[in-house]
Amino acid sequence: MIRGFNEMKLVQYLDEDLIIPDLTARTKSEALAELISPLASKYAFIDEGSVIMHDAFINANAKIGKNCIINTKAIIEHDVIIEDNCHISTGAIINGGTIVRKNSFIGSNAMAKEYIEIKENSFVKGGSVVI
Repeated sequence: MIRGFNEMKLVQYLDEDLIIPDLTARTKSEALAELISPLASKYAFIDEGSVIMHDAFINANAKIGKNCIINTKAIIEHDVIIEDNCHISTGAIINGGTIVRKNSFIGSNAMAKEYIEIKENSFVKGGSVVI
């Protein structure tokens, strides 16, 4: 896992360390780079295989499942639970206490109201407001 990366280090890491010629001998999570933005709270839980991109903000007591992507400038507020295999796109805001069930996609600049549940396998269109 890389914590506090920048583009120069990321490119070097990808070039030198992530060339895996035989993916058949590895599990899916072993083949993924785990990148964590320096804006992720040390009091948040981020599971294996998840990527928290640069300038994404993860607040205290948030829980991010396995193999998730939290894209650039996304905001994940306190007490949010994002289950496995979710993609939170650029600039999306997930407000406090919300649960995003597994295999869901939240589009760019979408916003989820606090203390709601987004069901499993959901697709939230970019720019939407979920209330």
